Amino acid sequence: MKHWDVESGVGISLTHTRYDVQESLESRYFDVSCFADLSYTPTEKWNFQLSADLSRYSDLGIDQAIRIPLLRVELNYYFLAHNRGVLSLIGYDLLDRNQNIERLSELNFLRETRSNTLSRYIMLTFKYRLNKFAGAGGLEVDVHGRR
Repeated sequence: MKHWDVESGVGISLTHTRYDVQESLESRYFDVSCFADLSYTPTEKWNFQLSADLSRYSDLGIDQAIRIPLLRVELNYYFLAHNRGVLSLIGYDLLDRNQNIERLSELNFLRETRSNTLSRYIMLTFKYRLNKFAGAGGLEVDVHGRR
């Protein structure tokens, strides 16, 4: 059984538009996003997860960049036959910094969408996995990669 699982990554995007006729419309946008996920499974019944995301949106013509750090924590408890039942306690946006910005830059435009969103919250969920053949020598559906 795996006890620790770590993932991380970075994404970088640079958009530079230039115009021959009307140079005042030229623009450069630089976006960076990175993430890190840490998962710990001490037993078959428990799983702890921590996720961190950082997005940075900047217009290279303006000094001020938008930084959005997001932190999410999840605690899972598996129970019932073959761990089919999952009780999860999940905390979203623990730093209360979500601005829900989506930026799309193409050849000749920049679209920035800002949406209203829930700020920091905690949610309790129950999931039941439908893997009725597990343990009977038949097909086993394993959603989370654990046995």
